[in-house]
Amino acid sequence: MRHHRQDLPQELALEQHGVVSQMRRAAVSVSTNVAEDSKRRTTADFAPILNVADRALAETEYLVQRSGDPGSIADGVVKPPLAKADDVARMLDMLRTKIVSEVC
Repeated sequence: MRHHRQDLPQELALEQHGVVSQMRRAAVSVSTNVAEDSKRRTTADFAPILNVADRALAETEYLVQRSGDPGSIADGVVKPPLAKADDVARMLDMLRTKIVSEVC
């Protein structure tokens, strides 16, 4: 089975290692953590949750990067999600800055 691996579509090969499902879980975890904990009683309680969301985002970025080899056809598929991840990272940073400024 191992010698036929290069014949499999890339997503199927990644899914065999659980990468696609892990990527989905990590991506959903970013917004889920923010949504679940946005109802904390104080902003001081909410701020640390943004670090959890950042870690889930970093995991998502890592898994996306690992799913495409630089210069391959998959590289074109990888760039848009990484650009979106950069956007989300900026939004989390702005939210964190706002919350920290309210706490201090």
